[in-house]
Amino acid sequence: MLKHVSDKLREAELKLELRFPKKLFDFIRKLESPDVMFGEEEWTFPTVTDNPDDPSENFIVSKSMWFKSQWNLNGLVFAVGTYGDYLIALQNKDGKMLKQLFILIDERSEIKIFNTNLDKLLEYGPFDYMEWNDFYLKLEGGEVQRGDEMID
Repeated sequence: MLKHVSDKLREAELKLELRFPKKLFDFIRKLESPDVMFGEEEWTFPTVTDNPDDPSENFIVSKSMWFKSQWNLNGLVFAVGTYGDYLIALQNKDGKMLKQLFILIDERSEIKIFNTNLDKLLEYGPFDYMEWNDFYLKLEGGEVQRGDEMID
């Protein structure tokens, strides 16, 4: 399964012209099950179960293209939560992927910080993002609004 997942991740990078942060790439590549617990929440990494023989079946490609069409931003959508929210990695103005991992709360059209990096996420779980009133980015009236949420 590891080769299949690596192939799907590389395919996503090529099609989206984005590079996964190495630690995130390796984390997803080594998953033996698509379901992962972060804190008390279960997240599914569909790439682990995507059909290896069907190049059109790639969750990351389809969801990231959807994300770009909605938000007009480059990002990698790589996991989905129980309530339909998505985990994403975002690109900065210089074209590099940010270390922070974000959550797209689709129902509210808000992006909040899930954790400052993968290592902290694995050790401590996600931030208490649902309790925060602020957001990192919000889509409102077709325009992306920047919030005041700190990323340091």
